[in-house]
Amino acid sequence: IRRREHEQMGRIFRALPETERHCLLLRAEGLSYREIAAAMEIPLSKVAQSLARGLERLTVVTRGGGR
Repeated sequence: IRRREHEQMGRIFRALPETERHCLLLRAEGLSYREIAAAMEIPLSKVAQSLARGLERLTVVTRGGGR
């Protein structure tokens, strides 16, 4: 990835809501949904929802459909 694209992705990621960002980071580190729920002290359903929304937001923005 070129430097500019890398910086843009960092800005997009930092703009995500905190729960979505943390869930994505923990998932990228290899934690299961259950492990993320335990680590963040949130329901498993919230983990699934946050991961889905976070990935959707990143996908929309990186494909040029974002704000």
